[in-house]
Amino acid sequence: MPENPPPKPQRAIARPTRRAVLAAGAWSLPVVTLAVAAPGASASGGDPTFTPGDPIASADPSILTFPLFMDDLPAVPASEEGDYIGALVAPCLPEGLQVVAVSSGWAIASGSDDFDGGAAYIYNTVPFTAGTDTMLLVTVQEAPDVSGLHGELGADVAIGTTGFITEVAWPYSFGDPQGAPLANCAAAPAA
Repeated sequence: MPENPPPKPQRAIARPTRRAVLAAGAWSLPVVTLAVAAPGASASGGDPTFTPGDPIASADPSILTFPLFMDDLPAVPASEEGDYIGALVAPCLPEGLQVVAVSSGWAIASGSDDFDGGAAYIYNTVPFTAGTDTMLLVTVQEAPDVSGLHGELGADVAIGTTGFITEVAWPYSFGDPQGAPLANCAAAPAA
């Protein structure tokens, strides 16, 4: 009886990193999009600013809302899932946290709906005109089986039409802090 050939080895497909998605979105734009958006970007007068506000507690101690004030945005087209040509906010979540809601005009990419930690991708679903000032609210929930997570929540923010990328961070505490503070996994490694 002939033997079955051994199965071919399969390669694991790695999930792209948060920074790889940001870099690809910021640098892989069609030339037409870049040419159309450039005049609007220059009309805004400079780089946009992103300022994290103090987290907002809710009646439920397992939920915090993180405000991000965005000022002097360039002209930004709307994005679609997987095609982040506009604004992209990518919080790096420690295990035990998940993004559960965002402001109107924004969406959470699929795959960001568990408490396993890692990157969540939040993108604009409406365009912004040059010089726009707006606020994004990101609601984060602590897993039911943990309590007292605290530390620094970091996020990368990218504007695809200009290649602009920056980091932001919020201090946070869900209820009474327990254990050591969790590190900001979005922070760039020390050089």
